[in-house]
Amino acid sequence: MAVARLLIAALLGSAVVACGGSGAQPQTTSSATVRAAPSAPPLDDCIQPSDHAREVVFSAGREQLIGAEFGSGSLGVVMSHEYFANLCGWVGYAERLRDLGMRALAFDFGSDLVADVVAAAGQLRRDGATRIVLMGASMGGAASLIAALTVSPPVAGVASLSGPSYYQ
Repeated sequence: MAVARLLIAALLGSAVVACGGSGAQPQTTSSATVRAAPSAPPLDDCIQPSDHAREVVFSAGREQLIGAEFGSGSLGVVMSHEYFANLCGWVGYAERLRDLGMRALAFDFGSDLVADVVAAAGQLRRDGATRIVLMGASMGGAASLIAALTVSPPVAGVASLSGPSYYQ
């Protein structure tokens, strides 16, 4: 409960940064890879050197997903975007969480929303997070609520921002 309050307080104190993605496809690799940001595409154009983010490519089923990981804390926050958006919408929030000592992973969805959130949580655990909070906006919020039922070990919390009760 305290984690959720801290997370929501951090979010309310931040500004939303929205931008368009590059539209490029992620590289195909057999396991997660990490590169320093900024990088050439496929990482969205909204990540700047001053963000101190790392490009992360990870598997969700047979798809490769791309994300930007901020921070290095033991509390990891998966940031799932809304419909017609991408990871860029989370950059301002991810920076705020990083500045509060948390690890945040904003990523671009593939074709299976719930599996993608579960895979992002797994990536944060592999990178050192011992507690996970799932956070999503709209469709990302709905996917986060459902994914919370299957992430193992269980997540520490879920924040659904305008998540519908039903999504496709």
